[in-house]
Amino acid sequence: MSEGQKIILDLAGPVNLTGPRGMNLTPAGMKARGILAYLGTCRQMRSSRVRLQDKLWSTTEPAHGAASLRQALSEIRRHLGPHRDALQSGSGWVGLDPDQIAVSLEAFDEDGRMISCEFAEDLDIKDAEFEDWLRDYRQHHHARKKVAELPRSLDTAGTQSNAPIFVISKANSGHLDLDAACERVLRSGTTQAAEFLSALVFDEAQFVGDYPTALKIFCSASSIGDLMTLQVGVSHMASGRQIWSRTIDISVSDTSAQLQRLAGELTLALLNYEFGIPDESGDGAHCISLRDIFAFTPERLFRADRSLGAESDARSRATRLALRAFVRNTIFVERLSDDGEELLREAQHFCREAFELEPQNSVVLAVGSIIASRTEQYELAFDLAHQAINANSANPLSRYSLSYGLTGVGDHERAFKEAEFAQTSPITAISPATWLMRSSVSAVRANRLDEALRYAATAHGYSPDYRPALRFMSALYFEKGDEAATARSLEKLRELEPDFSLKLMASDSYPVTSLRATGLLQVTASGLI
Repeated sequence: MSEGQKIILDLAGPVNLTGPRGMNLTPAGMKARGILAYLGTCRQMRSSRVRLQDKLWSTTEPAHGAASLRQALSEIRRHLGPHRDALQSGSGWVGLDPDQIAVSLEAFDEDGRMISCEFAEDLDIKDAEFEDWLRDYRQHHHARKKVAELPRSLDTAGTQSNAPIFVISKANSGHLDLDAACERVLRSGTTQAAEFLSALVFDEAQFVGDYPTALKIFCSASSIGDLMTLQVGVSHMASGRQIWSRTIDISVSDTSAQLQRLAGELTLALLNYEFGIPDESGDGAHCISLRDIFAFTPERLFRADRSLGAESDARSRATRLALRAFVRNTIFVERLSDDGEELLREAQHFCREAFELEPQNSVVLAVGSIIASRTEQYELAFDLAHQAINANSANPLSRYSLSYGLTGVGDHERAFKEAEFAQTSPITAISPATWLMRSSVSAVRANRLDEALRYAATAHGYSPDYRPALRFMSALYFEKGDEAATARSLEKLRELEPDFSLKLMASDSYPVTSLRATGLLQVTASGLI
């Protein structure tokens, strides 16, 4: 069906459904119109019946709510008349046919100029769940338009500027040393976060505008005797809401180390903030969450993969590709896909494309090194890791990849020390288990089995469903002769991996390369499960 023949669901202003020849197909019922508004903003214009019922009949007894939903859907079909099949349904879901219905979220005057209208302005549905969704969507829709209006003068790299924006407010205490300390914290802290998030960074004096992705980053300092007091903070520019702040007293004798630590805490605060504008479904598909990227559960990993794979501006593409390769590596290690080899091929492809775009980006280099190690290209992994360190030695991923690379070339003691050093970065608080397991793996290779077990057990404590930790714990507990602890680890693995068996663990395809290389798979002959 051509665009001119489609039914138009207009959500700018009152909800309005118009047929191909201008026929008004809009249902009269408020909740029927609410369903249209909700479906019109969902991905593929489709939603589960349960979600619709929760949004519009959240306080109603389930059976009655289901009946009310069926009645409202019947009302929509009646008003669609000859186009009733444009409202589709299946097992547990309903939706609008995108081949028959087009959604309009903008309004124009008679001269074709865009005019401001509130999304679904006629809806007044007294259900707290729906009211929350409607309020949030109106805010997000407004935010998306504000990002689209970002002047091209801010877009020197050819981006569409949907990346985060960091606006640095310079300290002005009148004391040269204090202002220099503030500047060091601000620049170092924002630089680290900007590389992960592909953020635009501006000085406050250069920045003009009120944009929803902009964060103001500030630092002030004062001194009494040998003590310097610094306060650093982050606020949301559009609303003025303070997001994070930290005040510390620094001894003049230990200035450098404490300033570096404070800068790391600032980086962590910025990385913990979920940037981006949720897509039309409101599910945050275009937001980047570092916690999802460094997660281990299927839901969060696949959500990260979708977010990173969404359309992005040129500036952020290289980092997104690299982080998507990192996510694919985790999905492989966690055995969350039946085709691990295809995952690794895709990860390699993402890394190559990212490297072509930004060959000096430490995130790109570090992830490229990790994937090269995973695919047993150890010399390449070692070289890429050194390049990552040269590009940004403060990035813990650079240290992580160097530890991997050193393991590949057989320098196990250095690999262990690099893994431990990577843990000193505040950024590792995003996913402690990731960095702890790197220490455990490198400790196994260095024959530091007590330390390897301690790190694996600590990683398990942070993330009880993290499978690599359980694999190492089962092997290391068995090596120590603790069969009870071994059995508990194996049972937990079987709970997380329904196909798990000791025979599978002994196979070449199971991801325990370091245990296999060091002869620590005797547990597979234990018969404990």
